[in-house]
Amino acid sequence: MLRVPDAASVATAHWLETQLGRKVGASTGTNMWGALQLAARMREAGETGAIVTLLCDSGDRYLDTYYHPAWVSDHIGDLTPWSAAIAKITYRRLETKKKARLNVWLAGRDLSFGGIR
Repeated sequence: MLRVPDAASVATAHWLETQLGRKVGASTGTNMWGALQLAARMREAGETGAIVTLLCDSGDRYLDTYYHPAWVSDHIGDLTPWSAAIAKITYRRLETKKKARLNVWLAGRDLSFGGIR
């Protein structure tokens, strides 16, 4: 079990929107945050494997909450640190003796991040 802060869930949902071109709900953000954390730990350890998660729901019903900047600011807070953490996981190069690659498939699209090796 992984505790995921609300701000991490919402920031990840927003990041997924940029990757997929569609809004997703916060539960999908939670799932993907956990998957990214696991992928980062595996990469750090030089491990490989498959990680599977689901897109739980559309984010269209959250236009007045999770996708409304004022609501997010008032109820969730600043997403910047969480967005930065996502960028660090998905775009940084990891220098190790054994090169690992973070490959992510979302909705049939290969989102292999930043040529991570």
